[in-house]
Parts: sequence; structure tokens; C-alpha cells
Amino acid sequence: MDIYTLARIKSRYPVDLDSAYSPRKYAADYLLQWQGRRYGNSWDRERYVLSEALTQPDTEVKTLAEQVFGTQVRGQKLQVMHEASLISARYELHHRVLNDINHRLSGLQERISIAKMLDPWGQSKQLIDLEKLLINLESQENDERLAFWKDTLKVRQEMFTGVREYQSARQRATIFKDLEAGDADQA
Repeated sequence: MDIYTLARIKSRYPVDLDSAYSPRKYAADYLLQWQGRRYGNSWDRERYVLSEALTQPDTEVKTLAEQVFGTQVRGQKLQVMHEASLISARYELHHRVLNDINHRLSGLQERISIAKMLDPWGQSKQLIDLEKLLINLESQENDERLAFWKDTLKVRQEMFTGVREYQSARQRATIFKDLEAGDADQA
């Protein structure tokens, strides 16, 4: 059996031996995780993607399919990784802003409850000002959630398009590789 036949068999009958013992994983998990943990530093993500983009592909002898489609597939994969990195960095910022707002909200609610205990009828100017601040903070929280959605919408759409292009290029490379394997079998 030659390497082309083995590659064709592996591509038609994929086997994942770890699937029965590991929790459910999604195909995109590797985009948002690194060695089993979430990205901790957005620059580390970008540095990795940039270094991969700037390195030259292997110069060893490749199949014709890898020579034709390899650079395209690699570039599209790096583009998707970059977009996932952008979304992850924006999520981290969103998470920090929401934590800050929630911290201020809890402090403000504590101050409001103290003001209500001191003035049970709720007529003091301080209580009214605190309640206005509470409404303002809740509005800021909603604004941040909306801003996060708006900021990531275009990147998520581009990432989905990039994934489709990546899959199409991989499919073309696989078809081409199968044709090579078929030609090798006939020879």
C-alpha cells in the first residue's frame, strides 16, 4: 500500500480515538483556546498568528495538491485565527467593563439601602441622586452589551466567511489529492 492510498483511506474514514473519553468538543474550540485554557493575553495571540504568517512554509517535497493549495489554505486558516483573536480580545475587554460596572452597581445599591434606612420615606435629595446614578449605571451596562454585539458582529461575519473559504480550499486540495492518488494507483 502506498502513501496515496493510505491518505485516501484516512480521509474517507476519519477516526477519533479520544472522542469516547473526552467531553464534547466543537470544531471551533481550538480558535478560542490555547493548550486547554482561554487566551490570557491578546498580544500573545497576535504574536503567534503574525509569526506563523511571516514564516516560510516547509520547503520539503510536497504533493502537487499541497503545492497548489497549501499556501491558500494556510493563509485562510491564519486569517480565521486572527479574527478569533480579535473577538477574544474584545470579549476580555467587555468582561472587564461589565465587572467594573457590576462592582459599582453593588456599591451603589448598598449606599441606596443605607440611605433608605436613614430616610424610610425616601424623600431625601441624596436618595434621589443615588437612584439616578443607579439608572445611569444600568444604562451603561446595557450600552456595553450592545456595543460588544455591534463591535463583534462584522468580525464574526468575516470569520464565518473565512471558515467557509478555508473549508472550500481544503476540499479542493483533498479532491486534487484524491485525483493524484487515483493516478498513482493506475500507473
